[in-house]
Amino acid sequence: MTTIPIPLLTFPVGTTQVGPADVGVSDSQVIVYIDRTVLGGLNSLGETTTLHVVYEMSFDSGANWQFEGDATFAGGIRIDPDLGQLNTDYFEVGLERPGTSGRQVRAQLTVAGVPVAIAGSMVVS
Repeated sequence: MTTIPIPLLTFPVGTTQVGPADVGVSDSQVIVYIDRTVLGGLNSLGETTTLHVVYEMSFDSGANWQFEGDATFAGGIRIDPDLGQLNTDYFEVGLERPGTSGRQVRAQLTVAGVPVAIAGSMVVS
C-alpha cells in the first residue's frame, strides 16, 4: 500500500487534468480522500459549488484512455444522520487488470461555482 499526500492546491473554475501516474503491477485499487475543512475547501463553500472528479485508466502507457468512474462533491456542510458532520469525502476506484504492466491513471477535476481548495491523500494498493 502506498499513501501519497495531496498538497493544498486551489483549483480554478473549469477543468484541470491531474496525472498521469504509473500504476504498480500488483495494485488493484485507488482511494482518494479529500479534506473538506481546509480554508476555501468544500465545507466553506455554498452548495452551488461542485467538484466533479473523473478517473481514467490506460493499459498501454498512456496511448489510449478508458473511463473508470466519477464522483461529484458539493460545497456546504454535509451531515450524516449517524456520524454527524462529514469532513472528508472519498472516492474508490478498482484498477482493472492487475498483473499488467504499462497501466497508468489520471483524473480530470471540474470545478463549477467558485475555485475550490483541495488537500488530502491518495492510497494505492
